Amino acid sequence: MAPLTRCRADQNHVPTALMVEHYAQRASAGLIIAEATAIMENCTAFWTEPGIYSPDQVTAWKKVTEAVHAKGGQIFLQIWHGGRACHPLMNNGLIPVAPSAIPITNDEIHTPNGKVPPRHPPRPRRQRTPSDRHRIQTSRPKCQTRRIRRRRSPWSQRLPARLLPARRL
Repeated sequence: MAPLTRCRADQNHVPTALMVEHYAQRASAGLIIAEATAIMENCTAFWTEPGIYSPDQVTAWKKVTEAVHAKGGQIFLQIWHGGRACHPLMNNGLIPVAPSAIPITNDEIHTPNGKVPPRHPPRPRRQRTPSDRHRIQTSRPKCQTRRIRRRRSPWSQRLPARLLPARRL
């Protein structure tokens, strides 16, 4: 089942019982790729999107995965950061952090108060500052109750170092 952000989490971005029921009903679809799930605080681009950065959120996602597995399904969590699509109205007044400092223009922002035209779209901060790196590194252990392994695809090929693009700091 393809991902689609349904915005059914509560105001603290904790998955709800409705989400448990929703994914359990679709367990027979085969592989479920869950909706966009925020990986850290203040990176929300949708109101009531789920998160996976607090212990409460991890516990709630475990209920979802247990329900899907009980019905014989498989589920993967699609993690994301809203980037420049984040807005201060949904992120405690903070300016978004993004890979570039280019704001979104000519679009409406979906907030708790409805759609809002971006009168003064926030210019995102570029993410490559030492304070951003520190914030990202310190937020990781909060949600990890055990180590999460990343695995490369067996079909991927590792590029030789001479072919890798130069890193810009």
